[in-house]
Amino acid sequence: MKLNNNFFSFIALFLLLFATAVEAQTTFRPNKLGTLNISSTGDWQTASNWDCGGCGSFPGSGDIVLFGNDNIYWGDAAIIIENVTLSGITFTASAEGAALTIGSGATVNATSINEIGKNTISINSGGTLTINNSLTLDNDGTAFNVDGDVTINGDLILSGGAAQTINSSGTLTVNGDLSTEGGSLNVTGGNVGITGDWTIPSDQANGNNGISISSGASVAIGGDIAFLGNNSIPNPDSQINIDGSFTFNGSCTNNDGGNDLCQTFQDINDDSLPVVLISLFGIQTEEGFLVKWTTASEQNNSHFIIEGSNSTDNWKEIAEVDGQGNTNTSTDYEIVLKGEQYSYYRLIQYDFDGSFEIFGILNQDISNTDRSVHIFPNEVNQGQFINLLFANGNADLSITLQLYDLIGNVLDYQSVPNYNSSLYQYKVPNTAKDGGYYILSVLIGNKRFHQKVLIK
Repeated sequence: MKLNNNFFSFIALFLLLFATAVEAQTTFRPNKLGTLNISSTGDWQTASNWDCGGCGSFPGSGDIVLFGNDNIYWGDAAIIIENVTLSGITFTASAEGAALTIGSGATVNATSINEIGKNTISINSGGTLTINNSLTLDNDGTAFNVDGDVTINGDLILSGGAAQTINSSGTLTVNGDLSTEGGSLNVTGGNVGITGDWTIPSDQANGNNGISISSGASVAIGGDIAFLGNNSIPNPDSQINIDGSFTFNGSCTNNDGGNDLCQTFQDINDDSLPVVLISLFGIQTEEGFLVKWTTASEQNNSHFIIEGSNSTDNWKEIAEVDGQGNTNTSTDYEIVLKGEQYSYYRLIQYDFDGSFEIFGILNQDISNTDRSVHIFPNEVNQGQFINLLFANGNADLSITLQLYDLIGNVLDYQSVPNYNSSLYQYKVPNTAKDGGYYILSVLIGNKRFHQKVLIK
């Protein structure tokens, strides 16, 4: 076969471009001892801040940046990055005790981060880090401080025979699996979401695996749990310490052969319901449709979405309301939905890992503009509140309330003139000391409403 000169020219050009691409990756190290502080794009692009073997440039996409220890006077410096946007960098620790900090205002989209032992990787509040490969913390004592937002587009692998601590008040999302290969997961705060599975591989089940979640912290596993090793967690009473929230959405496989770990984590999962909803009500007002709901507690609660529909199947997102994250106290929410009105509404709660739960459908006749009242709940304890939710509550109302027993004895009387809010909370008096059923009578203007309530 005869080949012309154009073909050889093409091959030569291809090899030249390939060689150029390979040579384009450069390794940079801080050109100082101690700590290199990068507080602006100008600092990052200052060639004198970097040692690259005489290249006379600064790190760019595809390059490697070494970070070291600020407490030694040889080797590379620790690196602190603030107020910079970076993409395509590979960060590699070059010494035991090396430290890398992604500070406030920094947005770093890294190819990968490689640690070598007892390193510290910190993402401060206001900082954002994305790692586009798996992250392996494979040595004793490495700390991963997540106070900002971190996304790992790969797996999180913990090994090395010791606890890997995530000191966190921020959000860590792993778009992959969690593998504890002889290492334990300690989460001291914030929210950790694993979209995939949590696995203890059979070949690494050395009994050092465990999990600890402090109060106020949460870990959510989107997939399955699989304990594949023999004696994966030999001492659950000491190696499983969950004071915060732990949930998983999939199934559990236990080949442990010793403890019934699946039942243990299923019980924990049942006790860590993301959101406990006390009440959900909606009512039409002159300003729009008022939706009010109350939660008893929240775990891993990112936000709520309210949707509307005229047919109960073609739902349209109308509003978003932030959740409380993690709280063990009750929280009241309310929002007035203005603009286009619908016959049906529903509330959807989303976790930080993207899982969600749909709460009820509110059926509302939007033509109803009568002055009416919804009274809820109808089962309370002494000293708790009964809510009176008014339609058209922006107008001044004269409210009279009476609580009486089933034979007509009046136990409480209240008069509230010129009340102009959509919600009034009536506190159940201790005079209903015997418990049982009572009647709450509410007079609004010249209209009277009655609600039978059970007081415990």
